[in-house]
Amino acid sequence: MINKKVLATTFIVRVIMVISSFSLLIMSSRYLGATGRGMISLYIANVTIVQLISEIIFGPGYIYTAQRISFGKLFTAGILWSLLSSIIVPIILLRTHIQSPELFSFLVINSFLIALITGIIYQLQSVHHNLAFTTINLIQSISSLCITWFLLNQQATVQLFCLAQSCSYILVSLSGAYFLWKYYKNNPRHNNEMAHDSLKESFRTGLIAQYSNFFNFLNTRIGFYLIFIVLGNIKELGVFAVAVSLSESVWIISNTLATWLYPQIASSKDLEANIDKTLSNAYVAFWYSFTYLLILLIIPEHLYVWVLGNDFTGVKLYISLLIPGTLMLAYGKIFWNYFSGTGQFHINNYSSLVSSVIAITSSIPLMYYFRINGIAIATSIGYITYTTILIGVFLSRNNMNIKKALPSFKLLP
Repeated sequence: MINKKVLATTFIVRVIMVISSFSLLIMSSRYLGATGRGMISLYIANVTIVQLISEIIFGPGYIYTAQRISFGKLFTAGILWSLLSSIIVPIILLRTHIQSPELFSFLVINSFLIALITGIIYQLQSVHHNLAFTTINLIQSISSLCITWFLLNQQATVQLFCLAQSCSYILVSLSGAYFLWKYYKNNPRHNNEMAHDSLKESFRTGLIAQYSNFFNFLNTRIGFYLIFIVLGNIKELGVFAVAVSLSESVWIISNTLATWLYPQIASSKDLEANIDKTLSNAYVAFWYSFTYLLILLIIPEHLYVWVLGNDFTGVKLYISLLIPGTLMLAYGKIFWNYFSGTGQFHINNYSSLVSSVIAITSSIPLMYYFRINGIAIATSIGYITYTTILIGVFLSRNNMNIKKALPSFKLLP
């Protein structure tokens, strides 16, 4: 049974994180306009590419392998791999003209800092250090917002926006390092007795787990690169990226539930209990996500423009086209965590591969006929395909009726 107090605390912190993210989105949109937001969105997508490589160790598979390899050995390997990834991948992106030279240094530095923070967070999750995990997220949300506001008030540039994130990441890294030092000072022998797997096995597990994330990235961000490379419209990319950020913010609900569901499933051998937990959390995720997206749909266009700025006319249409897919994926994310927690990464990989292929192949003709609206539709189709496959396999493997896939109304897991 998930601890309701822990879940409530995590959700509150996640809400603060959403408020911070919204504030950053609004602030950068108003200060930098749609063109600035387009540059930032492409930069963040490139940071994600670096993360996909660095998270072969410091990724979703970390919690699984942290139960089997000593902390010092695994964490050191993660730091070295992340440092290497944060240098080589940005150079490739720069050489292929996907990353602009003026933000290259920030791409290198921030990619490494994010990887370090991710590793720290996964390690804290693996030992169920709830207080440290929530505190780190709180520090990041507040510091990022405050530093960005201060710097953009001095001079509104994309470079200063990225510098603000660097300062926040350094602060969060130091805080996380302190929590880890304090924990292992008090628990010096924790996990050592379980260190029976090799780093090679850890790398293999992480690589398998990252296949899914790589194809998910293609599924969710291929549209950004099509707009930038094929259509060559960085300003419209900014508008589309804001619509994506607003609609995808609903995933905080699923991610909050998954934060503690995943490690519980990973450390449990009770199949029936894991199935019940998964369905219960999926139902809750669906109904809260539905309510949130309905509110986004009801908000009139002129209110979006008033908040974000005149550059963002048309953002409401993009949001409307993305909503069906984002709702389905909010539901499907819980099943993704079930398969990851039970070590069935290949199922996530398969669903990610198929949905990515469908999203990419449908993007080209839809973009040709409907421009950016077509990219939004293709993105939504990819999300729906992904979730449908996950749910279908979940029902099939557990010999369950299709009615179980219909989300029963539920407010608490």
